[in-house]
Amino acid sequence: MKRKRRHFGAKFKTKVVLEALKERETIQQIASKYELHPNQITNWKKQFLENADQAFSDDKSAAELKKAVLTNPTTTILYKMNREALLRNVNASISLIS
Repeated sequence: MKRKRRHFGAKFKTKVVLEALKERETIQQIASKYELHPNQITNWKKQFLENADQAFSDDKSAAELKKAVLTNPTTTILYKMNREALLRNVNASISLIS
């Protein structure tokens, strides 16, 4: 039977990466402690360091940007128009097949 794929949240990943950055334990020891593959920790560490500058940026966070886009009336209207056009195209395709 296949092993179920595990999903890790941002808080857990941050905790593991910060432990790895402290270098009090080896990556292998941390991996054993959390039942992870060492490559996974190395990948998370690399991703964390590549995006570290975002912690100090003045840009809107992704959540704020998404909220701004979704609450914008123009965006909402365009979304509804695109959805309706897509549904029309799907229905037209289905009628051609039938």
